[in-house]
Amino acid sequence: SWCTAVLSGDRLTVEIEENAEELRNAAISIMNGESVIGKITVEQGVAPTLSLGSSTAEFTNEGGGIDPITVTTNQEQWDAACDAGWITISKEGDKLRLTASPNPDGGNRPAVVTVTTGCKDNPAEVSAAINVTQGPPSLILEYTVPAGGKIILPLSGAIDCTVDYGDGYSEKLALNLNPATGSLINYEYAEAGVYEVSVSGSVEQLYSLQGHSETSRSYLTAVKQWGNVNPFKYAFEGCSGLQTILASLFSGCDKVTDVLGCFTKCASLTSVPENLLAPLKNVTSLQSFLAHCTQLKTVPAGFFARSPQITTLKYTFSGNTAFETLPAGLFKGLANATNFEETFYGCTALKEIPDEFFAGCTSADIFRSCFFGNKALTKVGRNVFKGCTNVTSYKWLLANCTELVSVPADMFDDSRKVTDFSGTFRDAAKLAVESPYTTIDGVKV
Repeated sequence: SWCTAVLSGDRLTVEIEENAEELRNAAISIMNGESVIGKITVEQGVAPTLSLGSSTAEFTNEGGGIDPITVTTNQEQWDAACDAGWITISKEGDKLRLTASPNPDGGNRPAVVTVTTGCKDNPAEVSAAINVTQGPPSLILEYTVPAGGKIILPLSGAIDCTVDYGDGYSEKLALNLNPATGSLINYEYAEAGVYEVSVSGSVEQLYSLQGHSETSRSYLTAVKQWGNVNPFKYAFEGCSGLQTILASLFSGCDKVTDVLGCFTKCASLTSVPENLLAPLKNVTSLQSFLAHCTQLKTVPAGFFARSPQITTLKYTFSGNTAFETLPAGLFKGLANATNFEETFYGCTALKEIPDEFFAGCTSADIFRSCFFGNKALTKVGRNVFKGCTNVTSYKWLLANCTELVSVPADMFDDSRKVTDFSGTFRDAAKLAVESPYTTIDGVKV
């Protein structure tokens, strides 16, 4: 019934119905009376069908592969081709594997992969497209919210991005945000839960200070991936629910220059990854970077090991009241660091400064109030300031360290350019040893 033949004069017309099931055959007999004078065999293949497991593929600028895409077809053969040379294609059974080369320009670039099946000489050939994009990675934030909880995204300045709120809703946003005027992105969750919010596209700045309530900031519990954002000034200040920082968080952020106050007042942080700073090759100041993180007890010994360009550590760990120990050699290799003002100000649980703690910080100039108010501090190690020949101020260095009982007499021997020792040991009433001095030409000074 699927094959119909009509003879008109000396012309035979054959009509075939569409076949979407399986290969089938038919025979057409040409009769002269009751005699068969000719026979035509008809074979019909299956109309090609094609579907893809995904019609999109996204790559970060680092390149690499993604999960393979499933190709479903009723044909034995299928092919794929791309209109861009930076995509490599391979076939593995019914899987299509795409691999992207690194993107040297760092911007966004598109490509199209076309999958085809059926005979090329057959007008029934079908195709399907995969739209490929490569660009900066998405910003991924984890929020833990109660029912009816409202978040305020830490976005500021010009944005052109898609926000996926992790509950099935997403939106495209292209506007200028100004926290000073209340121009912010708010979103309310109907149900309690843990949601991953993905921000893909261009964001001028992350910012969590003005206009952001303490409640909304407390809902942020993890930063799982940085996006294409610079600077990070006050990016997550006051996000008191933030518990973890991904070790690869700054991967690809080699152009970042400003991280002022980035994690200030993140009161739930208990640890930081050792190599967190390594990609930040253009950051010279860590002012207030991890200040007032009141559950942070220490930092890894190699935290600054790959950051020799750092010059400013002003307030970096100030107010970290749970700091109990400082790893020896923490600042080893920071020969460019000049400013240690209030670096450990108010670290009230800190008990001891390790030997040679600042040794090698040959450019250090200011230690004003560096350990001010460390009320549990009892001892200063040997040669703490060894090689610190350019210091001009130790003002209030160990002021209000009320339990301090011991300091080396020669602790300032290498610092002969100091002009300000005012209040260095103010209110250190338990200090029972001889005050530090330096001998010059046999005279104590």
